[in-house]
Amino acid sequence: MNDAVSGNAKALTNLIALMRSHDLIGQPQDEADFQPFTADDEAIIADLLRRLENREESTQPAGSTENSDSQEAKSPGKESKETKS
Repeated sequence: MNDAVSGNAKALTNLIALMRSHDLIGQPQDEADFQPFTADDEAIIADLLRRLENREESTQPAGSTENSDSQEAKSPGKESKETKS
């Protein structure tokens, strides 16, 4: 197993064969078994991509403003700790 993980192709082949013989993993799926995307699937994916784009656009400017505010808030805190010491 260590040789297989290290990249030894022969050891990997032997490990896969051993795992299949003990029903730990199944046979690779045939391409004929794959179902093509339907129109509904494509619509769902398009909607998800659109939502992700909108989310990035709405959070990006707010995130950059918050970072500068949080940096300014940290600086006075550090100065006040230094003056207390």
